[in-house]
Amino acid sequence: MPEGGDTIGNLEWHTITLAHHNTCCRNVHESYYDITRKVKVDVASFDGKIDATTFSDWLVAMENYFDWYEMFDVERVRFAKMKLVGPARKFWQTTHESP
Repeated sequence: MPEGGDTIGNLEWHTITLAHHNTCCRNVHESYYDITRKVKVDVASFDGKIDATTFSDWLVAMENYFDWYEMFDVERVRFAKMKLVGPARKFWQTTHESP
């Protein structure tokens, strides 16, 4: 930061610093976005079989997927619904979808 009471100089310094910060942050965000688009992450389907370990592992995998793609709750529900098959899908349909 410039020394002294030069308001114009201070303003220019802050403007340059802010512009540099915005550019760096944008580059980091674009780099992260680029990685998430290039790396394919998938989650297995869940069939509703009663196996605590399988279900727990599926939930952890789903959370990791949601975190990787920074999904909002609405997107999470829609994606998880697509991953349900067999009895799990039928259960979802009978409890959450209108006839």
